[in-house]
Amino acid sequence: MSVFEFLMLKGYQISGSKYQLRNHPPGGSATGLIEYRPLQTTLSNGSGQMKSPLAWKKQLATIVIVAILAIYQYFQNQQARVEPPDQRGDSTSDASQIENWRSGQWVQLEATVSRLLSDDNEGSRHQRFIIRLDNRQTLLIAHNIDLAKRVALQKGDRIRVRGRYEPNNRGGVVHWTHHDPRGGPGGWIEYGGKRFQ
Repeated sequence: MSVFEFLMLKGYQISGSKYQLRNHPPGGSATGLIEYRPLQTTLSNGSGQMKSPLAWKKQLATIVIVAILAIYQYFQNQQARVEPPDQRGDSTSDASQIENWRSGQWVQLEATVSRLLSDDNEGSRHQRFIIRLDNRQTLLIAHNIDLAKRVALQKGDRIRVRGRYEPNNRGGVVHWTHHDPRGGPGGWIEYGGKRFQ
């Protein structure tokens, strides 16, 4: 016989209500008192000890917070794998090697500014200009002016650039010409005896 069956035989009504009828004899009228007794659900933690509803809620809240932090950390690590500069093939490159450059490769160049373009203001702002290498190859420079100072350039100025190369159908783009916000090596533009990073 279960505890519930025993209590019902003794005249107690068991229900899911907050109110319970006490000492209700079988077949008789309600001679007992109606009492307010909040029902409490208890859970076992596996060791035979029972947890109160408040302890259970605290434990659940802790689990949820830990799960959220774990997910956040996972996505931060994924982003860190994508955004930091690729350290492969750090090279001081001349134009004869450009066909061998890989996407994301660090390059260091000396070139002449051949054309100034308007800024790209979508997302992070970038100063844009075209450089011409000694072999007449041209590249677009996209210099992030939210992270580094603008370089006051004129057509014909001679500059040195360190950044990441990305190929495209017009020759390629060099970006990440600024310091690395996470403390890595980063890139730069040298002009007029100053380094802009």
